[in-house]
Amino acid sequence: MKKIRVSPRLSSSLALFAVLLLGIVSFGPTLRLGFLWDDHEMIVRNPIIRDFTPRTIKHVFTNDVFDGKGNAYYRPLQTLMNMVDFQIWGMNPLGYHLTNLLFHLLACALLFFLFGRIFKNERLAFWSASFFAVHPIVVEQLIIIAGRAELMSMALMLGSIFLGLRRDRVGRGLSLAVYFLACLAKESGIMAPFFLLMIGYFFREKRLPFSAYLGYGVVL
Repeated sequence: MKKIRVSPRLSSSLALFAVLLLGIVSFGPTLRLGFLWDDHEMIVRNPIIRDFTPRTIKHVFTNDVFDGKGNAYYRPLQTLMNMVDFQIWGMNPLGYHLTNLLFHLLACALLFFLFGRIFKNERLAFWSASFFAVHPIVVEQLIIIAGRAELMSMALMLGSIFLGLRRDRVGRGLSLAVYFLACLAKESGIMAPFFLLMIGYFFREKRLPFSAYLGYGVVL
């Protein structure tokens, strides 16, 4: 019997599809949830997200995410995404939860590609991304819409790392821009250059020049 050969590109696409499917099956039920806990303060009772104007955008970047009614976390990108969702979905929580799920799936895909680039082992990339896709540690961030700060920061941080490993100026410039967005999403986003340092320590061929690391310091 003739053996069917699957091209590496098709194999990689199928593996990525499986990872994303695992994430959807695991956390798709969160799409049926409504507004919970901090969602009411950030979205339901927040008049700022209802108008996408220069005045409200300025307000977002000069105030905390709770607009003075809670902990003073500076996460303007989170509020901006709530504003975008409101323009599309109004007060339908389905759309907000869908955005959260999409950020989680984006992080799963980026982890798959990142591990594939670092370790050059598709099986390792597949199982690592699959484990990440279904891991229950992310469930709280998907149950409440307010948890999207963590989901956004994770996806953007992984994107910054992935782009940072490129050897061209465009890739590094994009990496710095995405790193800036990761920091605006949540303070945990600052970790991206530290992970790049770790990758460079264990994999010398992935080590970046000093000037590249200095760029992240300037952004930070």
